Amino acid sequence: MFLSVRLTTVSDTTVVITLTGELDTTTAPVLAATLGPLAESPIIHVIVAAGDLWFCDLTGLDHLAAAHKALYAKGGGLAVAEAGPALCRLIGLVTEHSRAPMAMYDTMREALAEVGIADDEPPNPERRHLPRLRRVPRGQAPRQSLRQAPRQATRARQRSDHLHLVSPPPAPPARADGDEPAASPGRPYRAMARSRALREEARWQVEALEQRIRRSDRARQELFETRARCYATISTVRATVAKANQALATITQTVRNAPG
Repeated sequence: MFLSVRLTTVSDTTVVITLTGELDTTTAPVLAATLGPLAESPIIHVIVAAGDLWFCDLTGLDHLAAAHKALYAKGGGLAVAEAGPALCRLIGLVTEHSRAPMAMYDTMREALAEVGIADDEPPNPERRHLPRLRRVPRGQAPRQSLRQAPRQATRARQRSDHLHLVSPPPAPPARADGDEPAASPGRPYRAMARSRALREEARWQVEALEQRIRRSDRARQELFETRARCYATISTVRATVAKANQALATITQTVRNAPG
């Protein structure tokens, strides 16, 4: 899981928090560490830029709602800007019956104007790049002796007759500033979809295991109760047999003592 949290101070009482990545149970403590100190600071307005927030669950939304409640008690609040449709629906459902619903804005300019900051160019924090792998240059082949070169060249030609050699894909073009090639925009979303699918599959498996454990507990409890009833029945049978033996012994003794 990946979550980038960047805090930008706009004024003495307003800050902008830019979220990039996924906000769930694993990454929520990162956001909580940023929002926690704001409740005791002079900050009363917090604007969350959620344009690059790909996923948010109830745990992450609970942290946002708790910060909004603390800021609302100080006369301010927490607002969300540039959120996706899924996050907007989630916020609307959770804060539908709240006395102080969380404000949502389509653009950062509208959110800043609502807190009294009107600027032709509102601050737009630079978005952090996604983690990517650097290309490692291939090492040079070791020098070969003059005797080994023809022999190895012959072996290479023989192998090429049986193998289908595939040339490596061309490297993506470098950017104008000389930096590394940018990561493919589709990879993060595919990785996110795969991660969510794995999380859902793990959740279903955990629920299935919990159901099996509950069924096993019920079966074991029924087994214990049945065994207890069996023990009680055996004790009753033993007591009945003992009484019958005692009665039989009494009758036998009476018959023996009877006159001729």
